[in-house]
Amino acid sequence: MKCRSAIAAAVVLLGATGYKVHSGEGSSSLSFEDFLQLHGRSYDSQEYLERQALFEQRKAEVIQQNNRSAARWRAAVNKFADFRDEEREALHGYKPSQADDRGV
Repeated sequence: MKCRSAIAAAVVLLGATGYKVHSGEGSSSLSFEDFLQLHGRSYDSQEYLERQALFEQRKAEVIQQNNRSAARWRAAVNKFADFRDEEREALHGYKPSQADDRGV
């Protein structure tokens, strides 16, 4: 459940951020090719397939969230929709190393 929440947080756009984003309704019709063009990305064939799978998974989660009748918030596809887990985690800020934790 924690992972699903993290994924949902990665694709949700808060209004004031200024990121290029696609409305919840428009997210369902956005193709991966359109997404790549919008964000100026290109991948070699193997990475393309991996990134496309990530994009499609997150787009499906956006649609699922937005179709919930009791939803209190709306999700949207944003520029992070094709990021790997480690790329998203790197955006969470400084994480002290174990050496830092010991005061070394």
